[in-house]
Amino acid sequence: MKSLVMLDLSFCSVLKSFPEISTNISFLEIIGTAIEEIRTSIRSWSRLDTLDMSYSENLRKSHHAFDLITNLHLSHTGIQEISPLVKEMSRLQTLVINGCMDLVSLPQLPDSLEFMHVENCESLERLDCSFYRTKLSDLRFVNCLKLNREAVDLILKTSTKRWAIFPGKRCLHISVTEPPEVSCQ
Repeated sequence: MKSLVMLDLSFCSVLKSFPEISTNISFLEIIGTAIEEIRTSIRSWSRLDTLDMSYSENLRKSHHAFDLITNLHLSHTGIQEISPLVKEMSRLQTLVINGCMDLVSLPQLPDSLEFMHVENCESLERLDCSFYRTKLSDLRFVNCLKLNREAVDLILKTSTKRWAIFPGKRCLHISVTEPPEVSCQ
């Protein structure tokens, strides 16, 4: 299995431990599994660039720096925190966090981030990060209504290349076009 480059273990609901698999994998989906923790050996997978852990209810934390990943999806997981080591993901361009009901804060994120989509994280209160040196094209915080004032101010002050959706009872969508377009949804 050394030539295996894509592996989709989606909805293998009885899979509890991370399997011994090829280190040549570039795309790994462990959606809807019972895996509780990702092995630290994943850091040595030189070709891994996409990891989707959505709907992994048993996944509580992941304390690894995934240096090669460009896309990280943490949707519908039971995580309470994202490791501060995510800042070390120097190639991370896309971060999708959706439906992480227990997530309270986001740590500092890497400057390489371009797309950040955070939705339906009902417990999210704080952003322990800044976006000053990021190259954000898209920034989305939908139904994250517990965000504190500092977090909302940070989002409002963040410059994006294309558009941003801000938290609130109704989403405020700002599109960066000529002329700028603002619409409430």
